[in-house]
Amino acid sequence: WFAIRSGNPEAVARALSLHDVGPSTWAEGLKGAYGGRVFVTPPIDGWVLAASTRFPDPGDKKHPDNATPALVNLSRTLGEVQYFATYEVFDLQAWARYVNGAPVRKVAYLGADSLALWADGEPTPEERKLGLVFTKENMAKDPSPSTDNVFAVAGAWSVDPTKLQTRGLPPSLGTIG
Repeated sequence: WFAIRSGNPEAVARALSLHDVGPSTWAEGLKGAYGGRVFVTPPIDGWVLAASTRFPDPGDKKHPDNATPALVNLSRTLGEVQYFATYEVFDLQAWARYVNGAPVRKVAYLGADSLALWADGEPTPEERKLGLVFTKENMAKDPSPSTDNVFAVAGAWSVDPTKLQTRGLPPSLGTIG
């Protein structure tokens, strides 16, 4: 998923080039996101989240990194864009922060291959506070990045989507496309 510093979900949907756009409940939006559509949330504390299984990934030894060009383009258009990915089948964990087209921090680890895909930029103060100071040299050592780390960084940088139900947010509609 992406977290975009924005109060404008329509601008996020435009930047993602969504088609067949319409309003969506959270339940329908998340179901659609897992089915390959893109769900864009209403603003949450100044952030808009966009979720989909179709978003690009950091690649591996056999596949190109398609996430980085997407982050560059989105952040040139929208300002601050964060990327988060977790896929337990391959033990993929990733987070990145871009501002105005430039990387601030990128971490991605493919545990199935014990492969550090990204370890760029200095660990942020939030990562340091969480004890998540990953480098290419130490990423494959225990403890390696985990799903819990992805959500912890998301919460420290912007919004942890696993905590939304406990926040008492008012009912709202997102956008699906």
